Amino acid sequence: MAAARVSIVIPTLGRRLTLTKRLLQSLSEQTLRPTEIVLVDQSDDHVCRDLGEGFDLPVRVIRSAPGVSRARNAGIRGLSLPWDIVGLPDDDCFYDSDALERAARRWPSEGGPIAISGIVRWPDAQSRIPFRTEAFRVTVRDVWRSTIEAGLFLSRDYVEKVGLFDVALGLGSSTRWGSGEGTDLLLRGMRTSSAEIWYDPAIVVWEDPSTSPVLDARRGRAYARGTGFVYARHYGFTDGLILIARSGARLLLALKSGSKKELHYHAAVLVGRLEGLLAWRAARGQPPIAHGGG
Repeated sequence: MAAARVSIVIPTLGRRLTLTKRLLQSLSEQTLRPTEIVLVDQSDDHVCRDLGEGFDLPVRVIRSAPGVSRARNAGIRGLSLPWDIVGLPDDDCFYDSDALERAARRWPSEGGPIAISGIVRWPDAQSRIPFRTEAFRVTVRDVWRSTIEAGLFLSRDYVEKVGLFDVALGLGSSTRWGSGEGTDLLLRGMRTSSAEIWYDPAIVVWEDPSTSPVLDARRGRAYARGTGFVYARHYGFTDGLILIARSGARLLLALKSGSKKELHYHAAVLVGRLEGLLAWRAARGQPPIAHGGG
């Protein structure tokens, strides 16, 4: 059986050229060569125009309006060669040398709406969420603790049956919902198309910790708004209460720790999650999913 064809879409603002080149270098060292790489340039000055030069890679650069979800959608639509799987790394990430091969092995020969998330780690072996050490099929209950957009691989069938990212969600969107676009896409697949979502820690994606918004209250609130919004879209009232209770418990722990930075951060997260939950509830129904491109 021929190996699955893996293409890559990289959204970038062109602000982290050194890190993006590291990602391209890791793609050039893969045990399974990527079929196509689309760099989605959202910069004002076309700074990414020649970013693929010097690498023995099939790199194309396209333009997109701002917004990470909009850029990913434009990149997937812009794939020009036949593909079975698309990986969606952030521009500050890089892959283990066998990551694409391991993702391809996970694909069943019969296809279907499948998504796989690898583990996204920092160089010191920590990560933003407590990933588990064993592979498993992801459910609506553990999707938040086992998937990050930068570690995602989507099958072509998944994209065709479930759709693309909601451009109202994620960094750079024109709304207040600064996160949740990947989780929303996976939840839509599980709930509407019986899609299979898998987590596999053998697929390793590395993230630069210097770009991660650790204890950044402003970004934490924006991310939390997106979380609350997606929670209200896909879960019940009780689940929303549990989400707020968890945030409240973390705020109390921060209060006991005496750290003002932690206190401000967790207070911002609590407020943001409430804002997201209440905004969706006020709409009295599920808002339309917008899949705008570039």
